[in-house]
Amino acid sequence: MKNNNNPNSLKKFIASTVMAGALLAAASCFAGQATTNVFSFSGSLGAWWLNGWGGQSGGTAYDATQDHTGDSGGSLHCVDDFSGGDQWVNIGWIGGQAWGGNPYDLTGWTNISLYVKWDTSVSTIEITNFNSSGGDNQIQLYGSTANNGGWFTLGQFYLPPTASNGWVKVNVPVDPTIPGVTACYILGIKKYTGSGKTGVAAFWVDDITLEGNPAAAIPNPTMKGLSKPVSGLNLFALSGPYNRESLESVNDQSWINQSGPVSYSFTVAQGVDGSGGAQYQNHIFLAPSPGTESGPDWNEANTIMLDLESTTAGGASWTFRYKT
Repeated sequence: MKNNNNPNSLKKFIASTVMAGALLAAASCFAGQATTNVFSFSGSLGAWWLNGWGGQSGGTAYDATQDHTGDSGGSLHCVDDFSGGDQWVNIGWIGGQAWGGNPYDLTGWTNISLYVKWDTSVSTIEITNFNSSGGDNQIQLYGSTANNGGWFTLGQFYLPPTASNGWVKVNVPVDPTIPGVTACYILGIKKYTGSGKTGVAAFWVDDITLEGNPAAAIPNPTMKGLSKPVSGLNLFALSGPYNRESLESVNDQSWINQSGPVSYSFTVAQGVDGSGGAQYQNHIFLAPSPGTESGPDWNEANTIMLDLESTTAGGASWTFRYKT
């Protein structure tokens, strides 16, 4: 056997290993998000608020006749009739509903862009008058960390005067220090105009896009102390309120046409003390031919629901429910 004890070769090997490790670590520190069009409006908005856009402006609706790319995909036609109220609000879900969706961490993008076009045929005031009207002299772009709460302002923008001649792109930078920006379910636009005003402002919005940030710095992962594994199925609510973690049985679990009694049960080895405000639900849902949705209690027409929930008193409650 030949021994290679050349110290220079060993130094080269160590240096190469360290360099490879440094490159690997550097690659893991920088990984942003690709540009993502979250609202192209290329199709009719859903009638239900979770499927499309809604808010405090009854005249706002999908318009198939206007599209900034010219592909006839459509856009959102925003109408603010000052006589209808003191605030114009429209919101849309980018991460699904808070009890079963996936929020967006907006720090992976540099800015949020959208295209706007002033509707000269419906508007009874000029763009400049709309921009300066009311308590908000700009349109507010905001997000939310929950289904109907946790609102935070991402930024604001004016409607450019040139939008009266055609589509104009607007950019709002993403500030990664804004509380809530790392778990955003909703994007919304609003403007407070105040009471006692008259007039109508109308414009189109299209292609709301999260602009990519391929060089966004992501901190190196940290490791906490190791803990002993707990036998059984371990469930972790990592995405905040209304997080759902479920398993679907492959085999039929029906009690119908069985030769004897059928029982359903589960054992909880380590629960959560609800007195601290963190309430959890463990359940069994029985549904014929369910789909792949995360909430069969919402989506399925026929369901039996067996719920064990922690309470704020530190105990638990058991509920049997069904719908048909």
